Amino acid sequence: MLVLEAKLKGKQGQYNALNEAICTTLFIWNKALRHWEDKQGVSNNIQQKLCAVLAEAFTWVGELNSMALGADADKAFLAIKGFYGYRQAKKPVQVGYPQFGEWGDSVEYKSFGWKLAKENI
Repeated sequence: MLVLEAKLKGKQGQYNALNEAICTTLFIWNKALRHWEDKQGVSNNIQQKLCAVLAEAFTWVGELNSMALGADADKAFLAIKGFYGYRQAKKPVQVGYPQFGEWGDSVEYKSFGWKLAKENI
């Protein structure tokens, strides 16, 4: 996997757009964990479908790329899977219960389905 990190120097509108994207992914993370807590035994496929339902219910969620939404649902599912995997294996390493986030710090875009805009925001 190719990971790019950059220090941004942009305009205030660009910072606001990035902040909205980060807050949206945090919203998806929290909703995915809440959905798992309410209905134990939720699969990754159900978590992905939850993203589509949330995108229809909240217009601001639908503005973010669907790949970024799906990537965050995958992260939540991996946290849940890791929690159960270590519990069942009874390994000495303790993995904590997946926690709800208060502040996010990243947005994951896959290798396709997005492009950089040339116009100024």
